[in-house]
Amino acid sequence: MKKNIVNSHRGDYPVYTGNSLIENISEILRELIIPGNVFVVMDKKVHKLHGKKIRKALSGFKGKIKYILLPAGEKSKSLVIIEKIFRELTKNNSGKDTLLISVGGGTIGDTAGFAASAYMRGLKLIHIPTTLLSAVDSSIGGKTGVNFQNKKNLIGSFYPPAAVFIDTDFLKTLTKKDLMSGLGEVIKYGLLSNEIFFNFLYKYWNKILSLEKPVINKTIYECVAIKAAIVSKDEFEKSGARKILNLGHTFAHAFESYYNFRVDHGKAVTAGIVASLFLSNKISLIGKEKLLELLSLPYFFKANLIKPDYESRAIIHLMRSDKKNKDGKINFVLLKDIGEVLIDVNVSRNDIVYSLEKLREFMIGFKR
Repeated sequence: MKKNIVNSHRGDYPVYTGNSLIENISEILRELIIPGNVFVVMDKKVHKLHGKKIRKALSGFKGKIKYILLPAGEKSKSLVIIEKIFRELTKNNSGKDTLLISVGGGTIGDTAGFAASAYMRGLKLIHIPTTLLSAVDSSIGGKTGVNFQNKKNLIGSFYPPAAVFIDTDFLKTLTKKDLMSGLGEVIKYGLLSNEIFFNFLYKYWNKILSLEKPVINKTIYECVAIKAAIVSKDEFEKSGARKILNLGHTFAHAFESYYNFRVDHGKAVTAGIVASLFLSNKISLIGKEKLLELLSLPYFFKANLIKPDYESRAIIHLMRSDKKNKDGKINFVLLKDIGEVLIDVNVSRNDIVYSLEKLREFMIGFKR
């Protein structure tokens, strides 16, 4: 087991990574001054896969342990579901001594996190991610939220957990589709970090895909370390340091909205990263040779991204409603090199159209 520490306004919190962590969760949680009442929030699919293991791991707790089972997928990221969680909490006379544990992917973590932040102005929260995507990204950093009126994460808050437990044994039940989705964020960290980690990902890509323990554990630990360092410097996105985590996301959120959230977040992010790299090349931040180098990671699954049938005009319209924009201008995170990132870059509409068309070409028949 390895541990990263994330600095937060509510106190530093640990992120544990390793195999079979869940078996020892009771012992670790005792050190965190756990309240008497526990509510476990998970979706029905995760409960079917891991419910018995979670129940066994938590069976040693004293006090009430309740389970809130939600629908799987983005439909759980809504105010309707938040109200359902509130009703369950009030029905059981839950007070400030209640602990919420989210078990699952980013959707459950974001939803449970927002509920924890709002109920009685804040309950203690713990994340147990069961997907690669949530392990390397959404469970760390304290961002919570739900979708509203077909807009991604429009309503939310910054609310850090008390701890995160990343048990990589959970990843064994992931489908190839879900694993590939998580690799979108892994690619992002490879581009944001340094050539050593970028080259590690490129060299061991197949071992990462096959979830070889030493390699997948190192991959997740390094991704968490990168994100922890960034959010510790800029928890509330005020200095701009945290904005680099939005690489590819301006495009990605528009793709998700365009396809009514039927596209996986990680795949949308990878597509967004590819479009951002072409955009960086179009405005001369990177040359052709550097572009091909940076595309080498997303090239591994170029044919396994979003559908290439989108309308560029509609995508641009959706991007204009992105919450990161200012004064009606679309702000992009772009690259000059691995680890050299520019934020709040404004470009012309023609440049955006160009990058969207090059993305389509990349998915259909691009050759390095």
